[in-house]
Amino acid sequence: ADGIRSIVARSHDVARDTLLGNRTGLTFHVEDPAPVAPRDARMIVFDGGYVGLAPVPGDRVNVGIVVGGRAWARRLRRDGAAAVVDAVLDRIPPAADDPVGWHHARRCDPIEGAAPIGHRVTRRHGDGWLLIGDAAGFLDPFTGEGLHRALRSAALAADAIDAHLAGDPAALARYDRALARRFRSKDAVSLVVQAFLARPALFERAAHSLAMRPTVRETMGLVMGDLVPASRALDPRFVASLLRP
Repeated sequence: ADGIRSIVARSHDVARDTLLGNRTGLTFHVEDPAPVAPRDARMIVFDGGYVGLAPVPGDRVNVGIVVGGRAWARRLRRDGAAAVVDAVLDRIPPAADDPVGWHHARRCDPIEGAAPIGHRVTRRHGDGWLLIGDAAGFLDPFTGEGLHRALRSAALAADAIDAHLAGDPAALARYDRALARRFRSKDAVSLVVQAFLARPALFERAAHSLAMRPTVRETMGLVMGDLVPASRALDPRFVASLLRP
């Protein structure tokens, strides 16, 4: 029990307010009546949030919703998660390969929620401990950096722990600095994406640019997939190409 209390105290000691406000995430699965038909995942942006639809094993579609802002927060408190889910599903425009009308889709499990979506910390190490993965900080699920960040931070942490156990007193602090450097540019890109998301008209323009310009689309895909340095998407010329009509 003392160890558990110590861990909880540390988590409060290093936690910081999120950069993107108090966003709420809601997730559940719906039945896929045509599971053999190939289809892509979709991401739909609406005023105040977005929803992702992804086919998964078990004849299901995973639905992930993120909402933010005062209006959605009031609606959640007043009407509950189910009503908010219904309102969001009503905002999904139909697509040719939709397996079902989303508002009438049969849910396979209860709605699960989490808030806030996003996590920041003042540091990633201390006396005898390290933070890795989401615990070490993340912004928002839209840009999907969680898996890569988890694997990369685990690899860096393993090296730091080996060095620490071998008697290097600076190993854990060095891990902290290395992780901050590794994801500084990606976090900046994620914040730029969030700025576009907060303005649906601006996001639509950027999405149109990505659709019409293969080189720009490829660069953004490589950055989001952590296959090239994130700094490429911070180049003013790249940002200008996203905004160009």
